[in-house]
Amino acid sequence: MSRNFSPGRIAQSVVTFYRGIPAPIRVLSAGALINRAGGFVSAFLALILALRGISAPDIGVALAISGGFMIAGAWVGGALTSRLGSKRVIVGAMIGSALFTVALVPASPFPLTVGIVCLIALCNRAYIPAASTMVGRLSPPGQRLQMFSVFQLTFNIGVAVGSALAGYLLTHSLTALLLIDAGTSACFALAALRLPADRQPSRPEDELAAHGKARTKVRNDVRYLIFLAGAALVALAYTQYYGPVPLAFRSHHYNLELLGYFFGANAIAVIVFQLPLSFLTRRFPVQVPLVLGAILVGGGYLVLLAGFTVPLLIASVALWTAGEIVYAPTAPTVAAQMSTSRSHGSYQGALDVARSAGQAFGPSLGIFAYSAGPSVPWWGCGAAGLVATCLFVTAVRSGRSQPREGESADLLMDAVQQVAEGT
Repeated sequence: MSRNFSPGRIAQSVVTFYRGIPAPIRVLSAGALINRAGGFVSAFLALILALRGISAPDIGVALAISGGFMIAGAWVGGALTSRLGSKRVIVGAMIGSALFTVALVPASPFPLTVGIVCLIALCNRAYIPAASTMVGRLSPPGQRLQMFSVFQLTFNIGVAVGSALAGYLLTHSLTALLLIDAGTSACFALAALRLPADRQPSRPEDELAAHGKARTKVRNDVRYLIFLAGAALVALAYTQYYGPVPLAFRSHHYNLELLGYFFGANAIAVIVFQLPLSFLTRRFPVQVPLVLGAILVGGGYLVLLAGFTVPLLIASVALWTAGEIVYAPTAPTVAAQMSTSRSHGSYQGALDVARSAGQAFGPSLGIFAYSAGPSVPWWGCGAAGLVATCLFVTAVRSGRSQPREGESADLLMDAVQQVAEGT
């Protein structure tokens, strides 16, 4: 074995990389892992409501309304982050999530239950733009992609652990499930108290002096709006495995356990490969992983036009999983790079709104398309990937996607200061 790839050298590299992660990002990542490991209400809402004896049509109504509140939570989180700072938003959102989840423990009338569920959805989504903003601000220049990969790695590990734990709790004690969910949110809020307060945002005139015609509002940044449209299309295409894919499994008489194996393989692949591959993709302009991700996600479903056989299903899952791996940490990296220090929060919030909209409407649109014809959703995914590719190429150009002039030095000073405060 080459000395460069010896176990000792690899272990030393891992330790060195871990020590190089700013302390607040380590705290933030650990808090997200704990929170997602107990994030049962958001992930298993339909089952939780079914166990409460709520009818299927009412569950559909609850899911639709809570989906709207998830989108609203992304917008609110981004707006509040720009005004209050990431730390306050994360702490407030997690305290709110914990309190509302406890309020869900006693059985309540359906309207009250829906109201509580919607507030939980809002809080659980509001912290994401704040967390992404903090990761972007504290990442050393040139390492944003890797830091976002670290954050998403812990997020995905938490989801994997939570899914396994929820399977046990759903069959034993719904009360315990809800209390554990509330407890993990409270733990995240406590961990977030150790995060440094945000540096005071600069005034608009300071931004203009430093960056020329700097845009501090999303609605004024046409290129970023184009990028958001592409992000929404990628999210819409990606979530088809929640909608038409299970229907196609049933119509082809495949065992649904096979679908579960595919989902498990997807989660394992993302956890194992996303961070290591970020060391490779960071060497390229951000347009490359963006475009590659859109092509792989759209093309992964387009493969199913050749047939719904097991080998083609394996190829399909492999392709859109690879697309997720390269695309997911790149999107918030672009949001951080295309914004100014004053607008980081609103830009990350707008990105999460776009992704939430795609995730909320993608499965239902896919099911409608499948009812029109079994091949329609796969053609639609291919078209969505192609359009997203064109939008990314148009919006994210070489010069525009890089840190603004003078930003690297500001980021470095900010990171050093925040790391010192967080240790």
